[in-house]
Amino acid sequence: MGRAPACPAHLRWPPHVVRKRTTRGRGRVLRGFSACGHGVASPLVCHFAPLHPFRVRAPTPALAAARLFGLAYHQKPLTPTRDLRLSTRDLRLTSYFLRLTSYDLLLTTYFLRLTTYDLRLTTYDLRLMQKYYLIAAALAFFVLACRPDTNIGPLSPNSPFGRLDSTPYNPTAYPIVSPNGLPTMPIPDSNPTTVEGIKLGRLLFYDKILSADFTMSCASCHQIDKAFTDGLPTAVGIAGIASRRNSMSLINVGYNWKPNRQNNFNWDGHFATLEAQVLAPVEHPLELNISWDTVIARLQAHPHYPRLFRKAFGIDYINQINKQLAAKAMAQFLRTLNSAASQYDASQWQAFQYLTEEEQRGFDLFLGDSRGGSISKDAECGHCHNVTRNFATFARNDFSNNGLDSANTLADFPDYGLGAITGRNQDNGKFREVSLRNIALTAPYMHDGRFSTLEQVLDHYASGGHPSPNLANEMAASPTIRTLTAQEKSDIIAFLHALTDTSYVNRQEWQDPFVVEPNPW
Repeated sequence: MGRAPACPAHLRWPPHVVRKRTTRGRGRVLRGFSACGHGVASPLVCHFAPLHPFRVRAPTPALAAARLFGLAYHQKPLTPTRDLRLSTRDLRLTSYFLRLTSYDLLLTTYFLRLTTYDLRLTTYDLRLMQKYYLIAAALAFFVLACRPDTNIGPLSPNSPFGRLDSTPYNPTAYPIVSPNGLPTMPIPDSNPTTVEGIKLGRLLFYDKILSADFTMSCASCHQIDKAFTDGLPTAVGIAGIASRRNSMSLINVGYNWKPNRQNNFNWDGHFATLEAQVLAPVEHPLELNISWDTVIARLQAHPHYPRLFRKAFGIDYINQINKQLAAKAMAQFLRTLNSAASQYDASQWQAFQYLTEEEQRGFDLFLGDSRGGSISKDAECGHCHNVTRNFATFARNDFSNNGLDSANTLADFPDYGLGAITGRNQDNGKFREVSLRNIALTAPYMHDGRFSTLEQVLDHYASGGHPSPNLANEMAASPTIRTLTAQEKSDIIAFLHALTDTSYVNRQEWQDPFVVEPNPW
């Protein structure tokens, strides 16, 4: 038998792979396998050498494959035993990693269970909180419902605690009886005066809830001891800035209304009704400086006012409180501020009560020829501040130019007064002719407070005033007003003091309820 050509060098097995059979050989020894390094356990694979007559140990499949492709020349030769050990180690490592993976899965399951437990606890806490809130709300409801002086009724569909019909609505009519010497006061049909409305209006008039910073009320500029003025040239609001106008007296203010006239209230006649006038100072930036929406929100949230609005106007719900009802209440209170208990009134209506000689002389000069008779000297006062025994308001209830400022034309007045409201040039420079009752208490005088004393006022009129196209006739054509002597002026001022009524200051129903009453509500 000829020798087969040798396998190429790169396919031969290393010398230690092919060995003769020994009695102590380990591993599997196969007969008839080629000694080539193809690594395939078959005699038919090798094409370069015949079967060798000796036995060889079969390589592992992995090593054989590596040898076949020439990738494992550098590796350390392996034995079957080493191969098995490595395989066992790999299996153990695989088992170890599997155990670790199983442990991670167990930990993940444990944390998931903890998360589920936390969620259950959170749900339980929320349920407990909900129960506590419901219990607290129920307790609050029963506490409020059991307070007799602040009870505003059961719940309504309009707003929480908003129903008011549990409070009775039985208003008591309050007819305004004019004192002797004063005419019947005109009352609008839309706002009849009641006891409940007057009480509510008085509280609102004195309550600082109507100002932006709770520091001022209507009474701040209309003080009872000053005939409901403030003693300042012009009013000063919460900002500390003086306005353009002097605070007018509110004594007998209800008599200023003429039902068919659009200009009745304020120095310039800006408002037709008392109900409209009382709304303006609240929102004026130089006065109380607060929106009515804010005031109404305060009143609706107040523990007492909703019940009082119900008693005065019969509203069914808190959200029916509005500025119109507040204005009606304050107007009702203002219509009760009527004064006619001066020394002059006593001389007219009480027996054996007389004016002093000085006062009587001043009264005669005051009236002049306004009675229709002839008189040697006329101070011209009674034409604008007219008076009769049964109509002693001491005001004509009109507007005129009393010569305070010079004006070459009707457009030259520094303050147009009534003309700014009506838009008519002939009304420029005209202002309201105020009542002279309690005039000694209302200094300073005029619409801008320019005169500090009654003496200054009288000196102005005695001078004839400043010329202007629409100066009042009583001043422009008066023959004797410029000839008043010092004594005559003194007599007129004595009579003006006789128009002072100091008794009203002691009337508790006009005073601040938060001061004079332990429980004003």
